[in-house]
This record gives sequence, structure tokens and C-alpha cells, in this order.
Amino acid sequence: MCKLLGATDGFVYRPFYYAGASLGLCAGLLALGLVVAGLQPLNQLIGELVHLYGTDFRLSPLHPVTTLTLLATSAILGWLGALLSVKRSLIHLQ
Repeated sequence: MCKLLGATDGFVYRPFYYAGASLGLCAGLLALGLVVAGLQPLNQLIGELVHLYGTDFRLSPLHPVTTLTLLATSAILGWLGALLSVKRSLIHLQ
């Protein structure tokens, strides 16, 4: 419909790219939250096990650079998925 009014392809499809990137970022945040939430129970169970062997081992949280890389990668993958689907729908409309 907007194409009939003279809107460019970029103007029409840019919101889809933003939505894809934000959904990818939200998925990365959810995955990161699950990892952080799972660290404490796992550390308790591992602590009981390694205590039997007389050692000290703990799972550590992700490094901040790794965290940012995870979030950036998930946002880029979401954007890429939106880009591919928009390109595919643009081909079918022509």
C-alpha cells in the first residue's frame, strides 16, 4: 500500500529490520538470563561434588566482553533473519 504512495523500499522495510534486531537482542538477553540464573544452582551441586575430591571448582559468570559479543551476535542474527525474509517478500511482490 505504501509503495503506491511513493514510499521507498527502505522506508517500508526499515521497521522490520529494527524489529528483527530487537527480537534478536531480546532472545540474547533471555539466553543470558537463563545462564546467569542457572549458575547458582549448578555451583552448589558442583561444590558438593568437588568437596569430595578436596578441590575447589566453581563456574564463573561470563566475561563482560563475552556478554557483549553474545548480545551483539544475537541482534545481528535477528537483523539478518529480518533482512532475508524482507528480501524474499520483496521478490514475491514484484
